[in-house]
Parts: sequence; structure tokens; C-alpha cells
Amino acid sequence: MPASPTALLVGLNLMGVLFNTLLYGLVLGQFLTYFNGSSRTKDPAWIRAIVWMLLILDTIHSGVEFYAVWDVAVTNYGDLASFAIVNWVIPFTATADAVAALLTQAFLLYRVHSLTRNVALVAFLGTTSVLSFAFGCTAGIYSGILGTVEKFPPLVKWVILWLSFQSVSDLGISGALIFSLIRSRTGFRKTDAMINRLIYGAIETGVFASVFAMGDLFSFTFFRQSNLYLTFAYPIGRIYTNTLLHVLNSRDSIRMTGGMATAISLGEVLTEGHTRGRSAATTPSDTLSNKQSIVFRQQNNGHGHDHDTSFVDLDDDASQMAGPKESMERDRKSRIMVAVEESVHVV
Repeated sequence: MPASPTALLVGLNLMGVLFNTLLYGLVLGQFLTYFNGSSRTKDPAWIRAIVWMLLILDTIHSGVEFYAVWDVAVTNYGDLASFAIVNWVIPFTATADAVAALLTQAFLLYRVHSLTRNVALVAFLGTTSVLSFAFGCTAGIYSGILGTVEKFPPLVKWVILWLSFQSVSDLGISGALIFSLIRSRTGFRKTDAMINRLIYGAIETGVFASVFAMGDLFSFTFFRQSNLYLTFAYPIGRIYTNTLLHVLNSRDSIRMTGGMATAISLGEVLTEGHTRGRSAATTPSDTLSNKQSIVFRQQNNGHGHDHDTSFVDLDDDASQMAGPKESMERDRKSRIMVAVEESVHVV
């Protein structure tokens, strides 16, 4: 039995709003976790600014979607012809989704750059992200100019460009993180446990957003006479915000996985990060000494007392082994890398 026009128009619109509301509740929970956590105070101002901008944007967008439901279910109740008119909600949704994607991808690209130091890769993914934002805003504004659904065919190419570039950015960022992390495995239990957690997070970073972007693209392209695309378009901004907040809030649990009890500040991490390119010439004792000095500086500045912390202790099993010097150094460098990356949200 084919679905009724009411189900295809009102029902799918309502489903998109309900799913968005669920995700917005998760955003609020993640937001409270972040601002009640200790890691927030170590984050630079630009990261906190992105979090605030996304929260404000999500709050406004969710309010707009409640208005959209009221418009179709109350103001225009029973008037299916009203769905042929494009009001301001659709242009706003496209633009807001594009902004949320750009902000989140900018943060994720910072992670990619800090981990890979591959300027060409970051430039390519940054270009696709900016193009996605530009095409998204263009699609949103153009939909408002067209005014009616029957005039949408010329809009399809802009939507395809927008969501295709957005998916390329998401999958490219995840792929770069996963590839770099896989190469960092050492065979030591605790180190690899941390890296595996980070790999799972990198997979989640791109998969969910890409699934919704592709769902939005195919439903708009092939099922334009229904509101199926709104089921994906309404909540996709909340997908991005949850992705970013999940990365920020997962640092403590990742630290517990590796048995770490101390965080280091951004400035110190960046200083240490610049030495990674020279780490091949560093001895194991030098690597450990450098890392401990970083922890020493952070604790001295942050708490006013000196306390040495073995931030890069090897696994219990590894510490009992008299393995080759090169193997021990790889484990120390990998543990340092993971500590750096999770402390500045790089992986």
C-alpha cells in the first residue's frame, strides 16, 4: 500500500524534527559534560569559541524546526498545497548545516595537521570543506529565490556539489586519522589499546555525518516530491556538534585506557609536537626525559608545586622485557604521540 501524501509530507517532516530534538538533547548533555570537565580549562580560546558557536547555532536551528512543525501541523493544517511553497526555513536549514559542517571540519583538520604534518593533505581537505560550505550556502539561498518545489530541478546540481564535497571532507579526515593511527601501533598492550580507542573515534567522526549527508543527497535527488530529505537535513548539524563534543569529552576515558593520570597544556604540547619530526635521532632516554620535563613544567605552572610524573611508563609486560633498544624507543615515541594528540584533541 503506497504511503499517503500526508505521510510523505507531514509525517517525514515530523520525523526529521523528532530525530533532531533527540540529538539536540544529546548535544546539551555533551555540552554540560564538557563545561563541567577539567579539560576545558586547558583548551585554547578558539576551541571553546567553536563549541559555543555550535551550541548557539544548534539552539536556534532547533527552535526554527519547531516553528516549521507548527507551520505545517497547525497554521496550515490539512493544506498539503502549502508544501509546494519554499518558506525561509529551508534556506536557513541548508545554510546552518553548512556552517556547522565548516566549524567542525576546521577543528578536525587541525587534528589531521597536528598528527600528520601533511600540509598538502590538509590544504586539499580544507579546500573541499570550504567549497562544501560555499555550495551549501548557495543551495540554501537559491532555494529561497526559486520559491516553489516545482522549480527545484536547477537546484539539484548545487545540492550534489554541496553534499558531495562535504562527504569527501568527512571521509578524507577520518581516513587520514585512521591511516596515521594504524601506522603508530607498536604491539605493546596499553599503547595499542589507546590507539584502538582513537581509531574507533576517528571512524565515528566521518561515518555518521557522511551517512546523513548521502541520505540527504539521494533523497533530495530521487524523492523530491516527498519530505524524506528533511529527515536527514534537519538533524545533520547536530551530528556534527555531537562529533566534536564527543572527541573533546572522550579524552579522559582515553587517558584512563592508557593508565595516564596527568594532562599537559596546549603550549607545551605544541612545543613537544614540533620535535616529533626530529624524534628519529632522539634516544629513548632523551625522549622520556623531554616528556617528563613537559609534565614538570605544566604542573609547576598550573599548581605551584613540583611533582615528577612518569607520563610515558611502558606497559607492565614491556617493562619486564629486555627488548631491543629500537623497539623500546618506538613504544615511548608512540605513547608520547598519543598523549600529545589526546591532550590537544588531535586524534
